[in-house]
Amino acid sequence: MLEEQLSRKGNASLHDPPSHSHRLRIYQRYGTLFCQKCPRYLYREAAAKTIDPRGDRYRVDNARFYREEMGTDLNELGIDPSGTFKKMGPKAPSSASTAAARGPGSGASFGSVRPPNSSAVPEDPAKKPRVSTNRTPIILVPGARDMSSLVNLANFPLLLREKTFRPAMDIVKEGKAPTGSQVKHQRRSRGTGETVDYLLVANVRQLSANDWDRVVAIVCSGAEWQFKGFPADMGRTPPQILGKMQGFFFHYFGDKVDGAVKGWNVKYIPIDRSRRHEDVKVCLEFWNQLDEYIRRNKNTLRW
Repeated sequence: MLEEQLSRKGNASLHDPPSHSHRLRIYQRYGTLFCQKCPRYLYREAAAKTIDPRGDRYRVDNARFYREEMGTDLNELGIDPSGTFKKMGPKAPSSASTAAARGPGSGASFGSVRPPNSSAVPEDPAKKPRVSTNRTPIILVPGARDMSSLVNLANFPLLLREKTFRPAMDIVKEGKAPTGSQVKHQRRSRGTGETVDYLLVANVRQLSANDWDRVVAIVCSGAEWQFKGFPADMGRTPPQILGKMQGFFFHYFGDKVDGAVKGWNVKYIPIDRSRRHEDVKVCLEFWNQLDEYIRRNKNTLRW
């Protein structure tokens, strides 16, 4: 290509070196392809001179040319005359190596590529994980159809709301059991006097990772399978899980507590079979125990 350029300039001989200004235009045009397109006499060492057999008037001092025309010495350009781009393939020189060749303090070059994981790239706020602001305590309760538990989602809301116990089977037969797996209960806070919410949940698979931070208690049925579906960080066994929330086990007064629940860290609350005025004491004991647990362990919730 260089030969074609020179031939159009008055059919000049290829053996005649171009003028200083012409060589400058060629260098600026071809840029990084300089080492491939230009004749060998442009790539002597910094102090070398191109010797022309016709005499000194044709002698070219490469180092002086670059110093006067380009504002730098030839050896400061970081060009290796013996190098080649053939082994590099389509991959372009990295911006780090280019910056190192320019020297410290040169700053970013025009056209440099920023790494895709650069810290300077602003993050999309929509992709950041959201932090839950919900402060409603959650109480885990056996499902309304789980008759292995004396207290479940069918009769527990009634016990808390009206301070009256009724067998869960009676409520299910009357068709008054909740159809879903969550029930909201409201009570007056002992600390602030406000009305605060509590969420009674029967299906733990509906809880998100943030919801588990709000779980404060569980009403145990006595069966180990009730703890299936719990996150791994909550524990693998019932005793481990009960170490991260307050456990309650309701049973009829006078019945012997046996089975696996006997060795669990739970609060045993007896319920009288016939004297319904004693149900007030049952509710009072439940809230006293739960309020104390929240105060010591999860005081950031609204309770």
